Amino acid sequence: MKKLRLIAVRSQREEILRELMLLGCVEVSDPGAEPEEEQLRSLRRTGGAETARLRAAQAKLLNALRLLDRYAPAKKGLLTPLPEVALSELLDESALDHDSEIADGILALDEKIRRITTEESRERSALETMAPWKGLDHPVDKLGTETCVVTLGTLPATLTMSDAEAEIASVTEEAWLQEISSDKMMRWVALLTFRDRVEDVLSVLRPRGFSAVSLSGFHGTPAECMERSEKKLAAWAAEKEALTAELAAKGPHRAELQLGADTLGTRIDRAETGEKLLNTESTFFFEGWLTAPEEKKLAGVFSKYDCAWETETPDREHPEEVPVKLRNNALTRPYNVVTEMYSLPAYNGMDPNPVLMPFFALFFGMMFADMAYGLLLLIAGLIFTYKAKPRGTMKNMAGLLIQCGISTFVIGFLTGGFFGDAVTQIGHWFGKDWSMIPPLGTIRLGSISVDLPLDLLSGNNPLYVLILSIILGAVHLAVGVGIGCYLKIKDGQWIDAVLNDLCWWVILVGIGLMALGKGTVVLFIGLGMMVLGSLITNKGFGKITGIFSAVYNGATGYLGDFLSYSRLMALMLAGSVIASVFNQLGSLGNTKGPTVGGTIMFVVVFLIGHGLNFALNLIGCFVHTMRLQFLEFFGKWYRDGGRAFRPLNIKTKFVDIKEE
Repeated sequence: MKKLRLIAVRSQREEILRELMLLGCVEVSDPGAEPEEEQLRSLRRTGGAETARLRAAQAKLLNALRLLDRYAPAKKGLLTPLPEVALSELLDESALDHDSEIADGILALDEKIRRITTEESRERSALETMAPWKGLDHPVDKLGTETCVVTLGTLPATLTMSDAEAEIASVTEEAWLQEISSDKMMRWVALLTFRDRVEDVLSVLRPRGFSAVSLSGFHGTPAECMERSEKKLAAWAAEKEALTAELAAKGPHRAELQLGADTLGTRIDRAETGEKLLNTESTFFFEGWLTAPEEKKLAGVFSKYDCAWETETPDREHPEEVPVKLRNNALTRPYNVVTEMYSLPAYNGMDPNPVLMPFFALFFGMMFADMAYGLLLLIAGLIFTYKAKPRGTMKNMAGLLIQCGISTFVIGFLTGGFFGDAVTQIGHWFGKDWSMIPPLGTIRLGSISVDLPLDLLSGNNPLYVLILSIILGAVHLAVGVGIGCYLKIKDGQWIDAVLNDLCWWVILVGIGLMALGKGTVVLFIGLGMMVLGSLITNKGFGKITGIFSAVYNGATGYLGDFLSYSRLMALMLAGSVIASVFNQLGSLGNTKGPTVGGTIMFVVVFLIGHGLNFALNLIGCFVHTMRLQFLEFFGKWYRDGGRAFRPLNIKTKFVDIKEE
């Protein structure tokens, strides 16, 4: 990275921002509320009105697209790639007004549909209100005369009509109660009384659960009201259906709206960057970050404009200020997924992907260790890559799937696993030995020869797998410690690197040589380095306690680290044993030879069992492989806390840029 400063003519601001977006290698820094440098405090920032306007325009297109997805869903498969457009077509803003008109039309249709839906809800509510009163043959808006009044209400179903009439008779004989309808919970009744006796009658009915019902706003008999409501609902349903069909007919405009939304997205990005610029009446200024390899390209762009600019190498003493971009090749780029899950490296650290790649793929393959499972991962990754044409994180995930699939297949070949021992089990049906374990035979190194059993790496020899796991773990940790020493020596901390980090590996080598009868010189050198490191780096009484602390922490720490790699053996055996169990369960019907029923049983158990085993092991192997990287490996050297480099570049959601 390099720090970039630019001052240019304000009239050329949009052209320069457009060029920077096309390059995609410059991040414009936010100067904050008040710039640190005093000479910049007199400059002013532009308001966000333009950004707000563009966001509103894009939101309108996105809302229209959501409506099209609801009323005219596009027919596309899971692996359908995004449509490709030329860069010039993406940046062409001439069609935005037309796109806005299309979106306005779609939103207007939706507004009409929603208004009709509201009216339908209101009319259905009225229909439900009138339903219990359908038997009333009197207009509900004329429920009284000068002397009499009809009161509509409800009574609980537990109160019989005779009891209610008895209550009324206790206060007056000049009243009449009629039941209009009823259900298990309630009775709907009409009460006819003289106006001057209404309160007397209600005073005895209310304690028995009477509740008055008001039907104000309705005209005519309940049956007439319901008939009008049903006609309105039918008319609105027809109108709503026509509007829905008209909206669905807008489906062919989906591609235009998607392109317009992405075009506005590029405008919004430039407008947001413009808000970070400091301006005078005739010039603008900004500070930012530039990826150093693109400096010559940037110089060619700036040469076309009236501007002055400079770059400088950042201060490695303050790495937190510098953004980080991982620059990897096709093999290591997929591991950006793993690195970003943890944290980007600090600017004074090191890109972990080149050293992460071989160990991650190896450990994952060793834990999964099955040719068939590896083929499934490989095929899935290749199909997803070439059919869906993913971008960014999804592309990296597909690449990671492919590499882990290859590793799983290779190690599965060495361990003889193909859906566990499925081939061997099928061979037993016919009385054959179809073992998939490769013949390793004898290995000769000079005058030394070692006879290796045929099933060295299979589940029959867990001890050999455990030893291999610990050896791989030692190599993994040694690489981590070596990188940590390199970074410390590079920063001038060579005493800490040699006496505190490297001493334990000298001690471990010394213990190995002593066990082989080669003397104890190397062991004592390592112990001396550890003691010297404690004496140099600590003060006072801490020099003594530091020695004991170094011994305890180092011994327990490295013992725990080495044992942690036994999970390579544990997951390998767990996956192979579970697969073998399902194969044996499925083969129970074919112990005396293949039969139709036994074969069907085998297929069912095989599909269910290996489906579960594949899914569980896929998750488990991925998590435990990351655990070995994040805790054991990164703990020895990794400097995290990097801030992601976020340049002004072209970002799209609905289309891909056609490579030209």
